[in-house]
Order: sequence, then C-alpha cells, then structure tokens
Amino acid sequence: MELFIKAGGIFLFICAIFHLVFPHIYHWQEKLIRLEKEDATSISNTLKLMNYCQFILWLIFAAIAFFFSHELLSTQLGKCILTLIVLFWIIRIFLLQPLYVGCKTTLSKWQILFFMAGLTLFLIPWINVVLLSGR
Repeated sequence: MELFIKAGGIFLFICAIFHLVFPHIYHWQEKLIRLEKEDATSISNTLKLMNYCQFILWLIFAAIAFFFSHELLSTQLGKCILTLIVLFWIIRIFLLQPLYVGCKTTLSKWQILFFMAGLTLFLIPWINVVLLSGR
C-alpha cells in the first residue's frame, strides 16, 4: 500500500508543476487584457495568489505522501489525512468538475481521467486501511 501512496505523492507533485504553468496554458494575460485595467489587475492578482497557494498545498501533500506514506497508513492522524485526500478527489471529480468545467468536451474527459488516477492512488490504500480494517 505504501507504493500507491508514494506514487500518489509523485502524482501530487505533477499537479503542483501543472499549476506553475497554468497561466501560460490557459493564456491568462491575453484573456485578462479584454477587461478594464483595474479589474484585470485585481483578477490577475487573485488568480496568481490562489494558484500559488494551490501550488504550495500540492507540494505539502506530495511531501507528506512521499515521505510519510507509512504514517498515512498506520496512524490515526495519517488515516485522517488520507481520508481528506480521498474526499478532496471525490469532491473535485464528482461535484466541482461537472459544476464548473463540465464533462462533455474532450479536454474535460481527459481531466476527469487524470483526476481519477489521483483518486485511485489514494482510494485503494484508504479502502485497505480505513474501510476494511474497521478503524
């Protein structure tokens, strides 16, 4: 089970890297230029702040998963963190994705598959140590 968690840590690190390139992938500057200068500056700063915070969170969770996989599987706090990671992916895939992105485009379907991979890496150990162990 530790191998799944460590692979999940690598997956989360990849998510962090993706967040670094989001402004370029999604052409934030080109899209914001259409707005009034004051609005564009405010939205740009907010997007950057939220994106960098998300980047930092991905790195934190990646480090926890990669370097503390045994603790995630064997301690009460670890199981709690593991449960929260699983809940994050479930909410991301089944609530936020359909609500804000949709599920009909080719890109959105690829995103769902990518997110499902992340969920699976943490769900399998979670089922093993939380659901099947009884505590």
